Parts: sequence; structure tokens; C-alpha cells
Amino acid sequence: IYDLLQKAKDVIPVHQWHATPVALKATAGLRLLPVKSAKHLLHEVYEVFSASPFNIPAHQPHCVSIMDGLDEGIFAWVTVNFLTGN
Repeated sequence: IYDLLQKAKDVIPVHQWHATPVALKATAGLRLLPVKSAKHLLHEVYEVFSASPFNIPAHQPHCVSIMDGLDEGIFAWVTVNFLTGN
């Protein structure tokens, strides 16, 4: 997560950091963990995001969450179309 936030800092102008939202939508692998472990991991990511200069709306921990299977499928479809130039 730290490396990804650093990459964002490298490509987004400093004056736009505060207006740039970040989110993490975990996939099937995280759904395999025990609920308590998954919640702990998501909370830790939310804390890292909250300490960053990017836009993390207050009281909106849903910006770090586990996607349901339908959303994961939709994102996979969009990704395949993007990568194949469609």
C-alpha cells in the first residue's frame, strides 16, 4: 500500500493530492480469510490511507472494503476490454 501511495504521489501534482480520492476494493482472496482477520487488515489499510495526503472522506471506511463477486466480475470485464483495446 505504501508503494502504491508513493506511486500516486509521483504522478499526481502535489496541489491535487487533497482532492484525489483513494480506495481499496479487495477481491476473493481476502474473502477467504476469517472475518476478524479481514476486518483487521482492512482497518489497517484505512488507517494508512487516512494518514496520507489524499482525499479520504471522514467516517467513510467503505472506501476500503471487500468487493462482492458481482463487482469483481464487472471490474474484470472492464479490465479485459481495456487491455485488449475494446
